[in-house]
Amino acid sequence: MKKIEIPEFLIPDFRSNHAGEIGAVYIYKTARICAISAKSRQMSKDHLKTEENHLQIIKDLVEKNIAAN
Repeated sequence: MKKIEIPEFLIPDFRSNHAGEIGAVYIYKTARICAISAKSRQMSKDHLKTEENHLQIIKDLVEKNIAAN
């Protein structure tokens, strides 16, 4: 992955994004378990994969930039 430098003043915003992605992951995990229809369960499963990917990207960005500062 290419090193992307985040300006220090934006780190708090990325931490907020990180928290939001954690929330999104758990929303879709819960929806997958609680959904009544197979269509809803599949939608939740598909969106969960996307949100887990987003979470990993944000996590990597924050960790690399905090370590660099």
